[in-house]
Amino acid sequence: MLIAVVAPGKLGDEYEFNGEVQLVKSTLSEIPCADVLRDPTQSELQNSLSKKNNTPVIHIAGVDAHQGASLLGHGDETVVDGLFLGVNEHGKPRAVNAEDVATILASGQSKPVLVCFNMWDSGARLAPLTVAKGANSAIGFEHTIDDSVAEMFFAAFYRVWGENGFDLLNAFQEAFNAISSYGDVIRGSSIVLCSAQSLVKPPAHPPTAQPPSAVTLPQQPEQVEADPKEHKIHNLVEVEVLPIDPLNYSLLHNRRSLMLKLALRYVGKPPVNKVRGIEVTVQLNVGSDSFPYRTRLNLSRLGPTVDLANIGLEAQPDHPRGGIHVPLTSTLARSVDEAVQTSVFVDITWHDQVIYRHTHTVRLAPVDEWRFTDEDIIWLPSFVQPRDPAVQTIIASAQRYLMCLTDFTGAGFDGYQSYDVTSDHLDEAAKGINLQVRAIWAALIQEYRLHYINPPPSYSENAQRLRTPQQIVQQGRGTCIDLALLLASCLEWIEVYPVIFMLQDHAFPGYWRSEQAYQKFRQMDVLDGDGHASEILRRTSTSRSTEFPWFSDRSVYEELRGYVQRGELVPLETVRLTSGTSFAESISEAVGYFDVKRNRNFHSMVDIPLAREKQVTPLPLCNDALTARNLKEGMI
Repeated sequence: MLIAVVAPGKLGDEYEFNGEVQLVKSTLSEIPCADVLRDPTQSELQNSLSKKNNTPVIHIAGVDAHQGASLLGHGDETVVDGLFLGVNEHGKPRAVNAEDVATILASGQSKPVLVCFNMWDSGARLAPLTVAKGANSAIGFEHTIDDSVAEMFFAAFYRVWGENGFDLLNAFQEAFNAISSYGDVIRGSSIVLCSAQSLVKPPAHPPTAQPPSAVTLPQQPEQVEADPKEHKIHNLVEVEVLPIDPLNYSLLHNRRSLMLKLALRYVGKPPVNKVRGIEVTVQLNVGSDSFPYRTRLNLSRLGPTVDLANIGLEAQPDHPRGGIHVPLTSTLARSVDEAVQTSVFVDITWHDQVIYRHTHTVRLAPVDEWRFTDEDIIWLPSFVQPRDPAVQTIIASAQRYLMCLTDFTGAGFDGYQSYDVTSDHLDEAAKGINLQVRAIWAALIQEYRLHYINPPPSYSENAQRLRTPQQIVQQGRGTCIDLALLLASCLEWIEVYPVIFMLQDHAFPGYWRSEQAYQKFRQMDVLDGDGHASEILRRTSTSRSTEFPWFSDRSVYEELRGYVQRGELVPLETVRLTSGTSFAESISEAVGYFDVKRNRNFHSMVDIPLAREKQVTPLPLCNDALTARNLKEGMI
């Protein structure tokens, strides 16, 4: 068996594969592991395989060309569904296309019985091409897969495959069943099994079943549970711990895990097959307050890996599944105005034996700090705060402008109730919605005289301190994203559906002109520029769009462009609030961001109402802290 870890150069900073290597070795012990290649070049991988008489199983763990290009911020457009092997003369990871990779993997003196790809986008070309080049079978993932679930899949697959006569289809089905309870995490992913022979229709003259490389199967050992009086826990369990640093309140507020990774792996050998009663404690310390997470779990060869941080345990009455969560009742945690040093204590024991015990120093970021990163951008809706007192004041001011615009003293902010369903023309039907938004715009222009200002210092990379609506109004200043959040908060208050558009260097809001258009967007059909449904479903570039459906990345830019051009989705350049620009001109300028068919500067769109449906709620900022801050800054 050959295990190849392929994440060269900077890609290796994103992933650590020691746990996976040990997992594969321990769960497929029937076939000895001859080599572990780490970051081989194209020639090194080919030489390693060509020198061997027989390599029945090849396991590839790494980064495919698509994901790698995203992580690196660049890619080779000539490489189709390949992976990175080695680096070029400039030290940058080198992408190799799928056909060349498949040729290498099947270049040994005897063709491999099975090649497994634990990486994204490996099911479309890598796996089938490897079989086409001569491998007997291959497994890959179509598009994305959660890393922890992928490990669970292969752990179950290798165990069943090795222990049940190397029945490929049965092992695949059992492994799929083993992760079926994690459907909410892997929705949108596919696992592909390719085989040179039919696995569902038996041949007319079936050959005598032989395990790979004529391996003789041992008799099944008796199931033995570990005894703390006889066994050392470090021979049975490995632990991988990685805290999140810095910790952000918006992340914890939305019930995201306290840890980036906290994985326990069973590595014991038969006849010992189970460890029962492992105690796990994770404690966040903030000032004099401590917030504990505790659970108890079992590990065995049948379920060798548990990642508490990302997947957690299967839901049971005493512990829901879904990561490491702590209560947020501390006033200090909700009022941190500058980053502070704090700690996370992790204690993992089995009876009187310590498996892991360590205090990790981490930073607790300010409550109003937000990061423009793939992990944090999805929590931007928590900074849209419709219940902020300033929002109610703005709407009260806008009431006068709405009455003037409608020439009706009884006019009110009734959201989509003012949509005229009897009209066949969108401009006329949505006139009432437009006037409500225009009235808010007029109030902000005429009564608040806002100015642009750079963001406050954050002292953290890719981080920005976001102002609340009350701070923007009291200070009379805001950044592009501050002003976008301000208007979005006002729109959410009057129940007009807001969105936030993110460019690589800019942010601005928008709103849906009708509930019908919004519901059409919520469907999965891609619409072309004329509003006709495409036969191709919306393809997302990361798993965020399934786990976090309120986040639409650049892969749906053309669809969003169609909605904007048809007038169903209205963008607004809110920076123009600082120059007294008219409502119509601000729309025209924002529509200009969607002029080109492919805008490389477009990053994403955040859907605020859908985020609320998924329980992404506004941050409960501490009133005492806000008052103290205002006093300090001389605002009250």
